[in-house]
Amino acid sequence: METKNIAEMNAVWLNAMQDMFKASMTAMSTMQQEVMRMAKVMQEKNVEAWQLSGTMVDEWISTFEKGQDEFRKLVDENFKKALDHLDTLRKSNGQ
Repeated sequence: METKNIAEMNAVWLNAMQDMFKASMTAMSTMQQEVMRMAKVMQEKNVEAWQLSGTMVDEWISTFEKGQDEFRKLVDENFKKALDHLDTLRKSNGQ
């Protein structure tokens, strides 16, 4: 198999993996948003029971969102590096 065909196949594979990652992150984020929304509702409805844990829930939400953003950026950067590398390979093969 020619190198340019392998590079093209890898580019298709990377694009598919990136799409799967984005879909998974969207699903996880949606689920997490619902958990956060329910935690806030429970916190508001049960003020006395949630008074101590309210700060903990807020900190957990903040930490989760920060970690999710950092993870997404890291993965996006690595997909971009891989695609750039494949473009370089294709150019070096005269495409």
